[in-house]
Amino acid sequence: MPLKVSVSGENLDLSVYNTVEELEQLGLDVLKTALMCRCLKCGGTLQQRAERLFSVKGLERDRIPAALLAKPARK
Repeated sequence: MPLKVSVSGENLDLSVYNTVEELEQLGLDVLKTALMCRCLKCGGTLQQRAERLFSVKGLERDRIPAALLAKPARK
């Protein structure tokens, strides 16, 4: 398990996390920030956010399924 350090969702390195449960330990706010920085949907429960983030681990931006991407902001 990764060391407990000050974690910012903006700089979250997913390569150090091996399970969804490890990501869940970061909390709702960190996961939301990490999802937003990757232009992914950021709502849902703690488990849903962790699963969504873990599912894109190691993927390039153009390989992320469209269903996981956030909709563009309305003008």
